[in-house]
Amino acid sequence: MLLAYALILPGYISGANRIQVARNFFGVKEVLDDPSAHLRKLLHGDTIHGTESTDPSRSGQPLSYYYRGGSVSDVIDILRTRRGTQRFGVLGLGAGSMAAYADENHHVRFYEIDPSVEPIARQYFTFLPRCGSNCDVVTGDGRLQLAREHDGSFDFLLLDAFSSDSVPTHLLTREALQMYLSKLKPDGILVFNVSNRYLNVEKLVSALVGDAGLTAFYRFDEAGDLRKLGKTSAQHVVAARKPEDLQGISGRPGWTKVSRPAGFEPWSDDYSNLLSLIRWH
Repeated sequence: MLLAYALILPGYISGANRIQVARNFFGVKEVLDDPSAHLRKLLHGDTIHGTESTDPSRSGQPLSYYYRGGSVSDVIDILRTRRGTQRFGVLGLGAGSMAAYADENHHVRFYEIDPSVEPIARQYFTFLPRCGSNCDVVTGDGRLQLAREHDGSFDFLLLDAFSSDSVPTHLLTREALQMYLSKLKPDGILVFNVSNRYLNVEKLVSALVGDAGLTAFYRFDEAGDLRKLGKTSAQHVVAARKPEDLQGISGRPGWTKVSRPAGFEPWSDDYSNLLSLIRWH
């Protein structure tokens, strides 16, 4: 079984060549090259945590969950209509794809708990090197590190740490949500990547934002034919304090208003129920 995993499985998953593998307390990270599709992927276990084209003409473009025209792109479009410099916070680095949206007026700060991820992102992907001083990475638990920031520091927070089969429950509680809101400006926007094959993270996030009285919308963005170009199907929930902060996102394709699920108790630092989120089929 070990030999099959080491020699056969990577190619079976994506027709790819393994060019890097690292293991530590947080699990196995692999960098795979798919020559037929001209794509390089970062996998944590069997979950994709970033994709970049190896075609020089497309290198540095945001792919996977961040494909232009996708859910995150819609939110960035809203933010770019506002004047002045802005700060984006991202919990979860992956390959660093969100760095593609940074520029001299939009600074991105990543929070990554796994110390092995940043060296991989810098050596095998170009998002962070291209970003230069417009991005930085803070290593450590995202909730603890973000709590150290000044209140009202960010225009946008993206929570992208829930796509694997091991969900950090402390990032999805009432107390965590209140802390996120305190770090946002009054018109700041909060986005959750709720894509997960095993757990209904959307249900939990819908309960949390509904409990907090936020305006929220959900979108399932199907990759379709763009999958062969590196796009990944994704589910996102976007939330803000007031409807006007989202500037008509409901009129964009695919977005629907979030309603609080009946009979589901939001998690807190003293209560969580993972069984209630399992997708049984």
